[in-house]
Amino acid sequence: NLKYLESDLEDASSRLNMYGKLENISKARDGILESQRDTSDKIGLGLKGEHVKNDDK
Repeated sequence: NLKYLESDLEDASSRLNMYGKLENISKARDGILESQRDTSDKIGLGLKGEHVKNDDK
């Protein structure tokens, strides 16, 4: 019976670890999406001809 409890505890703790990792992954993904949004905004501005640097005219 004690072994059963121990395996339950291990299972629960590994599940908690997994949730923690998933949370970190989703935070990281949000950060990546945010930086992609910034980049695409800058590219969009560049395509419109606004705030373009290195303009050799």
